[in-house]
Amino acid sequence: MIDNRSHYYFNSDMIICVCKRVSCRDLNAAIDKGVRSWAELRSELGVATTCGRCACEARRHLRERTQGSASPAETMAGQLISAAIGAVRECA
Repeated sequence: MIDNRSHYYFNSDMIICVCKRVSCRDLNAAIDKGVRSWAELRSELGVATTCGRCACEARRHLRERTQGSASPAETMAGQLISAAIGAVRECA
Protein backbone atom coordinates (compact mmCIF):
# COMPACT_ATOMS: atom_id res chain seq x y z
CA MET A 1 0.00 0.00 0.00
CA ILE A 2 1.32 3.45 -0.92
CA ASP A 3 1.12 6.35 1.53
CA ASN A 4 -0.03 9.28 -0.64
CA ARG A 5 0.87 11.84 2.02
CA SER A 6 4.48 10.76 2.46
CA HIS A 7 5.68 12.72 -0.57
CA TYR A 8 4.96 15.95 1.29
CA TYR A 9 7.56 15.07 3.86
CA PHE A 10 10.18 13.41 1.66
CA ASN A 11 10.22 16.12 -1.02
CA SER A 12 10.34 18.99 1.42
CA ASP A 13 12.49 21.07 -0.93
CA MET A 14 9.93 20.79 -3.74
CA ILE A 15 8.79 24.28 -4.73
CA ILE A 16 5.02 24.71 -4.54
CA CYS A 17 4.82 28.45 -5.33
CA VAL A 18 7.36 29.59 -7.91
CA CYS A 19 6.34 33.27 -7.66
CA LYS A 20 7.02 33.46 -3.92
CA ARG A 21 9.56 30.59 -3.84
CA VAL A 22 7.59 28.61 -1.25
CA SER A 23 8.56 24.98 -0.76
CA CYS A 24 6.87 22.07 0.99
CA ARG A 25 9.29 22.69 3.83
CA ASP A 26 7.93 26.27 4.15
CA LEU A 27 4.34 25.02 4.14
CA ASN A 28 5.15 22.41 6.79
CA ALA A 29 6.89 25.02 8.97
CA ALA A 30 3.90 27.37 8.77
CA ILE A 31 1.48 24.55 9.62
CA ASP A 32 3.71 23.41 12.48
CA LYS A 33 3.63 27.00 13.81
CA GLY A 34 -0.18 26.94 13.90
CA VAL A 35 -1.49 27.96 10.47
CA ARG A 36 -4.81 26.16 10.03
CA SER A 37 -6.73 28.01 7.32
CA TRP A 38 -6.20 28.98 3.71
CA ALA A 39 -6.43 32.66 4.60
CA GLU A 40 -3.74 32.26 7.26
CA LEU A 41 -1.48 30.39 4.84
CA ARG A 42 -1.87 33.06 2.17
CA SER A 43 -1.16 35.78 4.70
CA GLU A 44 1.84 34.00 6.22
CA LEU A 45 3.58 32.83 3.02
CA GLY A 46 1.93 34.75 0.19
CA VAL A 47 1.03 31.59 -1.74
CA ALA A 48 -1.48 32.05 -4.57
CA THR A 49 -1.30 35.85 -4.34
CA THR A 50 0.50 36.43 -7.63
CA CYS A 51 -0.43 34.05 -10.48
CA GLY A 52 -2.46 31.52 -8.46
CA ARG A 53 -1.13 28.39 -10.16
CA CYS A 54 0.04 26.96 -6.85
CA ALA A 55 -3.35 27.28 -5.17
CA CYS A 56 -4.57 23.72 -5.72
CA GLU A 57 -1.41 22.05 -4.47
CA ALA A 58 -0.97 24.42 -1.54
CA ARG A 59 -4.59 23.96 -0.44
CA ARG A 60 -4.32 20.20 -0.84
CA HIS A 61 -1.15 20.18 1.27
CA LEU A 62 -2.79 22.31 3.97
CA ARG A 63 -5.89 20.13 4.01
CA GLU A 64 -3.95 16.88 4.26
CA ARG A 65 -1.66 18.15 7.01
CA THR A 66 -4.45 19.66 9.11
CA GLN A 67 -7.34 17.30 8.40
CA GLY A 68 -9.26 16.87 11.60
CA SER A 69 -7.25 19.43 13.57
CA ALA A 70 -9.42 22.49 12.96
CA SER A 71 -12.78 22.97 14.61
CA PRO A 72 -15.82 23.42 12.35
CA ALA A 73 -15.99 27.08 13.43
CA GLU A 74 -12.33 27.66 12.47
CA THR A 75 -12.84 25.95 9.13
CA MET A 76 -15.96 27.99 8.36
CA ALA A 77 -14.25 31.22 9.40
CA GLY A 78 -11.30 30.45 7.13
CA GLN A 79 -13.64 29.72 4.21
CA LEU A 80 -15.56 32.95 4.76
CA ILE A 81 -12.37 35.01 4.93
CA SER A 82 -11.01 33.31 1.81
CA ALA A 83 -14.25 34.01 -0.06
CA ALA A 84 -14.22 37.63 1.07
CA ILE A 85 -10.71 38.25 -0.27
CA GLY A 86 -11.45 36.51 -3.56
CA ALA A 87 -9.36 33.42 -2.92
CA VAL A 88 -9.25 30.51 -5.32
CA ARG A 89 -11.81 27.82 -4.58
CA GLU A 90 -10.80 24.37 -3.44
CA CYS A 91 -9.65 22.25 -6.35
CA ALA A 92 -10.98 18.79 -7.07
